[in-house]
Amino acid sequence: MPERILIVEDDRDMLASCRQALEGAKFAVFLALSPKEAAPILQREELDLVLTDLRMPNGGGQAVIQAAHRVAPDLPVILITAYPSVESAIQAFKGGVVDYLTKPFTGDQLVDAVRSALLARQAKEHADLLRRMEPAPALSEKPEIIPHLAVRFLDALLKENPKLRVKGFSDEALDLLADQDWPGNSAELRAAVQKAVSKATGAVITVEDLRKGGAIPRPMERTTDGVSARRAVLRDYERNYLVDMLARHGGNVTYTAEALGIHRVTLQRLIKKLGIIKSSRPAS
Repeated sequence: MPERILIVEDDRDMLASCRQALEGAKFAVFLALSPKEAAPILQREELDLVLTDLRMPNGGGQAVIQAAHRVAPDLPVILITAYPSVESAIQAFKGGVVDYLTKPFTGDQLVDAVRSALLARQAKEHADLLRRMEPAPALSEKPEIIPHLAVRFLDALLKENPKLRVKGFSDEALDLLADQDWPGNSAELRAAVQKAVSKATGAVITVEDLRKGGAIPRPMERTTDGVSARRAVLRDYERNYLVDMLARHGGNVTYTAEALGIHRVTLQRLIKKLGIIKSSRPAS
């Protein structure tokens, strides 16, 4: 099936020339002498490209561009004009124009520009399709975000049901969540949080709450020092981040805590927990 192209041009001779060139290249062509005539064609036909003059009555090429992109935001537009200027070219490309032809041009130049625009559109559609088909990165590849996701899922549950007794996680529970594979990604993590909430007996979800009823998947393999491989990655990430933040603030715990949005005591606890010694930072 040939690509379908709308030409909008108030000069009848130019309109006929463009039509002849494009039909000669086996394109299906639709014609309009004004933005007003173009509007119903844009609504009715499934077009692959629009070719429009810049200067016409009743809004000119910009009106055509806007109408085209209201119907199909990704529809490529080629602008043609006998009055080129840097300003109009910049404005046109900001409006979604993919190419800019200056009159006079040959039929071959027009056909080349149209084919290039259509090829670029096909490439973009192919890339978009591949991106949609590409699986989401496994949570196991980013263990540092697992605790943050778990807290976000719990917050969402609390908004849905403010009467829930559970208000947070213990540090050990978050560590355990970060240790897991989560082959089902965020959906599986969300389900685990929901199950833990239903099993929890206190205000804080504990390791025991997570283990009740199989709320967490099978633990990961352990490293030789007894620390899970994933937790080791997470601990390194946290430690390096805190060392960097402390260095940025001259080793001052108070300033660093303020920058992180946490209490000074919480930061001191993390420093101790992660084994950040004085040699890693200036004294505060």
